Amino acid sequence: MTTRKRGLSPPTRKRGLPPPTRMGKGLTSHAPRKNAKSTINRVRDILYKTNKLLGDAQAVSSGKIAGRIERRLTGNIGAQLLGSNILKFFQKR
Repeated sequence: MTTRKRGLSPPTRKRGLPPPTRMGKGLTSHAPRKNAKSTINRVRDILYKTNKLLGDAQAVSSGKIAGRIERRLTGNIGAQLLGSNILKFFQKR
């Protein structure tokens, strides 16, 4: 039987985190979930798309759909141009 020295933290522990506390079955209090970040990104993506649709619905109901379509197209085209110019700039270097 091996004895474990108490009070020593594992060498892989990140700085700034408190020492792990056992919560049963090997889980610690600050153990990150495997898919935590992707779950947050999925929720955020759904919220942004919902916001976009609600903005479109509001523009239709208030009769300002032409201005909204114009702004969305202008934004998409501007982003594509800006993105391509930035890529070209960094590819030349």
